[in-house]
Amino acid sequence: MGIATQSIEGEINQRYETAFKCLANRCLGEPYNFHRIAPMLLPGLLIGHTNPSKIVGECLVQYKKTSGYTPQSIGLACGMKVWEVLEMSQLDAEMTLLDAMESFLLYQGQWAEIQIAEFVKSWVMRGLSSEEIQTECANARKEFGLMARLTSSDGKEEFEKRLLAAIDGIQYKYPVTPYLKSMRDIVPYYEPGDYIVVAALSGQGKTYDALNQIYHNSLNQVPSCYINLEMTPENVQKRIWQMHTQKQFNWDLRGNDAQMMEYLQKWDEVKKMPFISYNPGRSIEAIVSTIRQDFYERGIQFAAVDYAQKMVSNAYRGARNYELSEISSELRALALELQIPIYVLAQMKQEVSKTHDKRGGMYDIKDCADFTQDATIVQCLYRPGYFDITHYETESGGQEIYPEGYADKFIAKGREIGTGLAKCRFDHIRGFYDEPAMQPNFQPTDFTMPRANTKELVPF
Repeated sequence: MGIATQSIEGEINQRYETAFKCLANRCLGEPYNFHRIAPMLLPGLLIGHTNPSKIVGECLVQYKKTSGYTPQSIGLACGMKVWEVLEMSQLDAEMTLLDAMESFLLYQGQWAEIQIAEFVKSWVMRGLSSEEIQTECANARKEFGLMARLTSSDGKEEFEKRLLAAIDGIQYKYPVTPYLKSMRDIVPYYEPGDYIVVAALSGQGKTYDALNQIYHNSLNQVPSCYINLEMTPENVQKRIWQMHTQKQFNWDLRGNDAQMMEYLQKWDEVKKMPFISYNPGRSIEAIVSTIRQDFYERGIQFAAVDYAQKMVSNAYRGARNYELSEISSELRALALELQIPIYVLAQMKQEVSKTHDKRGGMYDIKDCADFTQDATIVQCLYRPGYFDITHYETESGGQEIYPEGYADKFIAKGREIGTGLAKCRFDHIRGFYDEPAMQPNFQPTDFTMPRANTKELVPF
């Protein structure tokens, strides 16, 4: 082996060791981001008994057990002193955990190829055939984690369940269904991993929409999480209580004994509902961590975030649209990771309020178009009465009067379901609710919405 070759090998080894140390430091410094690299950490990547290998390996072990760890818990498991762990967690802070992982994979791959090249020399000296050497190389690459990672599930089992149900004429059901019956005629359920974006102008009822869905989930015993960046926790509970009692809350609820007992009974029922409202702060890192923790602690099957433009990223410094793009990507990835629907409210551009009917669409989301691109379903809320709009034009060119309290949800994007219009009503007690024709015990019922013709029912 020449001097030049030795120099190259030494350089690669040094870069590999440096990258490994950097990865270990960032794992200690960014435990909230570890979920983003965990799927990339195959056992073969962590060969060795070095300190970085122990640290990253222990992070992976604890993450798989509890879906999280702390620098202190890693230090304790690795026999390190507290000050040493804290010091390491501050190193290489100019690099993100993802960047550190990318650098590590690059140099680990180069280092592994050098090791395999040395193995090849020994196999040649032992007289192995070329076919045998190729087989040994493939095995070595697997051991070093160089082979492509296989996913834990290819979706065959889950789809087979749906296929067999369809053959038997049974609708395969997921636990989370839209709270409006008119919506369920278009979107029967929200699937695991769905990323639902609800867009509207200010005052259209985005928060009511999210809480309506939370309340509907709770009645169906679906554990849910509500990330609230706008209201006090008390106001959240007040709105849910109003939905449950269909009674406007005020500061004097005195009445007869039966009424007051009913109010307290309804509150006892609300208290037992399987939802929690959190206000973890505006950072996407804290929000993602809160949802993930609630998922593993309570088994939530739905999360709502109110709302997108309120969020910031601690890890990003740059143009606001790119920051929101990163935030949307984080939420989309979280929905896929946890396999739950995530419901994100988003503000529309104020320019929409200057249009004729004040109705926006999925391309009118404020500051960032990536919410539309990332979403599996985009819904747009519209309440014409808020703008004192009383009439709409029909296809024949005439005008029709909007019913009192009219509202609708236009499904502007729906992978596999297309678009459609869900008509409903709105008030400040119930939020959004189905039109009278869709209410129980309402006669006559002549309100129909054929799925194939939903596009024709949009009054604009």
